[in-house]
Amino acid sequence: MRSLRPNVLVFDFDGVLTDNKVYVGQDGTEMVRCNRSDGLVFDVFRKLRLRVFIISRESNPVVAARARKLQVPLIQAVTDKLDALSSLAAKEGFTLAETLFVGNDLNDFHVMKASGTSACPADSHPRIREIATYVLETKGGDGVAGEIAEKVLGAEWPDIIFSWHPFASPAGRGHAENHETTAPLETSLPAWIKMPSGVSRRIWSAWCASSSR
Repeated sequence: MRSLRPNVLVFDFDGVLTDNKVYVGQDGTEMVRCNRSDGLVFDVFRKLRLRVFIISRESNPVVAARARKLQVPLIQAVTDKLDALSSLAAKEGFTLAETLFVGNDLNDFHVMKASGTSACPADSHPRIREIATYVLETKGGDGVAGEIAEKVLGAEWPDIIFSWHPFASPAGRGHAENHETTAPLETSLPAWIKMPSGVSRRIWSAWCASSSR
């Protein structure tokens, strides 16, 4: 299978978007630790018109709550992640070759091997680190999504955020506006990926150009 530039991002939950630890109350309620910066990066993924999903073995409601917060479709209580991803790809009309799967543990092994591109946090299981296309410097729960955006997709997500996000300062917006360019956009991306409204043409052109890497 020939790998394509990732157009679909699929994240495991525990150990990727969390630090792989669980806090258990005396009543059995479970809580996990996530990274708030991931929320901003998922905003960027949507702005870049990338399709993003979470596939998790966990059935705990905390997973669904976090997925809702991130506004990411969730498939949970999954025992076979490769089967789940294959079914999702058939339903949504994408291929595994254009999919980036981010996992950390042994139950991610087969789905990562089958995906066109794979990545894992720095503290993943050794067997997962051996097969991952990208071994990140970031540990699970410490902002994995940001490193995926920058080092795997080549998207300078802070610049993208400051080019359109409501909290962007006047100085940040001015910086983007002063570097606008009329250079033609890279045309090698799939036709369904269009330049999002509100994103600086300079930033979008640079991101599109990185598709040839």
